[in-house]
Amino acid sequence: MDLIILPGNSKQFNEKWLYDSAKTFTDMFDVVTTHIFKHWQNENEKINLDFESERLIAETKNKDDYIIYAKSVGVITAIKTIVEKGITPKACIFVGCPFGEFASEIPEFKEWFKKYDIYTLFIQQTNDPFFSYLELETFIDENGVKNYELIEIPGDNHAYDNYKEIRQLVVEFLG
Repeated sequence: MDLIILPGNSKQFNEKWLYDSAKTFTDMFDVVTTHIFKHWQNENEKINLDFESERLIAETKNKDDYIIYAKSVGVITAIKTIVEKGITPKACIFVGCPFGEFASEIPEFKEWFKKYDIYTLFIQQTNDPFFSYLELETFIDENGVKNYELIEIPGDNHAYDNYKEIRQLVVEFLG
């Protein structure tokens, strides 16, 4: 089984996370792919979800057995691509879901989320400044999402750099 890792929006805050996450999971998967967003070349640009969705389709084209591990805007990219383009990972692991910001900025997001049905582990910090654990729990419930596990971990930032703890949660999730 392969792993595709999608980081958060900012290169400054997510490049180290991307590579450290790859190191954390490298022995658990046959291939670990790190998805580097094009807009990281110019930090002042914002993510182009359509462009990154097409790149994710290309990354999954010849894969049958893969999991997506995503943080923040990487979660949005994964959900959009799964719902709109029909990619089919075996499971997803999402950390730092920023659904408050994106649910208001992207009108289609709530519809994508309502249609999302991939087996997923959501890991969210109690007081993540972009979307708290309780906000995520409510959002999932309000949108009728099924086929998931939701785990609260302590924290009040958006770093998700407690790699050992997250690795153990992923090991338990994957069985």
